[in-house]
Amino acid sequence: MKNGVICMTDPACLVDSNLLVYAHEPSSPKHAAASDLVEWFIASKSGVLSVQNLAEFCAVALEKRNNLLTREAADAAIDDFSRFFRMISYGSSTVREALRIRNATGTHFYDALLAATMIENGVGTIYTENADDFQKIPGIKAVNPFV
Repeated sequence: MKNGVICMTDPACLVDSNLLVYAHEPSSPKHAAASDLVEWFIASKSGVLSVQNLAEFCAVALEKRNNLLTREAADAAIDDFSRFFRMISYGSSTVREALRIRNATGTHFYDALLAATMIENGVGTIYTENADDFQKIPGIKAVNPFV
């Protein structure tokens, strides 16, 4: 895994929602790479997800990708994610920090919220297709595994 090497030095890396969707979308040209990466994070026990990732995964898989998954399959995926990844969450102070990050960097609010949640939980690296959106946030290292 060429990009897995970063998490050998970081104790935990967040796997963004877009990778979870691709790992469940066999018709995507990014499916194999995303599946391999998700499996690598499970095996290495270094994968982290935010509850926000679960919500975004469901929204995309059930509504934006022409019913990629049934409700039952999405529910089963959430069970698997919760079992195999360390889960992190956020509260009102995290939302305030996300607003600060958004205003300081121009980052989209939900990306800022994910970054604030990561920082609050000591997670410094995110694997995401949209790494450029996270590069401008101090304290976050973003890796696009598709490049």
